[in-house]
Amino acid sequence: MSTAIRYLRCYLHRPSSAGGGREAIGYLSQYGDILRVSFDESYIRNPERPTLSLSYQGADEAATQQILASARDARLVRTDGRWPVYFQNLLPEGHNRERLARERGCSPDDEFELLAAAGHDLMGALEVEPVPAQDGIPDVVRHWHTTQGLDVLEPGFVEYPVEDAASLP
Repeated sequence: MSTAIRYLRCYLHRPSSAGGGREAIGYLSQYGDILRVSFDESYIRNPERPTLSLSYQGADEAATQQILASARDARLVRTDGRWPVYFQNLLPEGHNRERLARERGCSPDDEFELLAAAGHDLMGALEVEPVPAQDGIPDVVRHWHTTQGLDVLEPGFVEYPVEDAASLP
């Protein structure tokens, strides 16, 4: 297996009533067929965090933090080359998916690359973009993979989003 890991930075736009702007909330990573969502500690611990999805909220704040920090929750990690459901639902379908894959030069089944391609044109308030190579592998990403016994040694290259790559049908 390759020791290269690919990853994207996740940003969530805040409504203007909450001060506006975008907030870094975590990373999306791919290592072989493992696709993982890793949230920043500051996002996990912030009780005033903007909501990414109701599927990431627990019955109370402690349960929400447990979900966001989980190592094995299916809402955060998959081992079949597919994103957890929330992120799958951000991807286009049918001919729009095929068009985006063609523009990106990847397979319509490569969910990591498709999400990276549509990174600035996703539904809702989420944006994803590559992390500059000189920044190295983020600690939160490296730590999770290392604790799972995975030998993550080098960052892989991810292109910037495709212009007008709308994931909307």
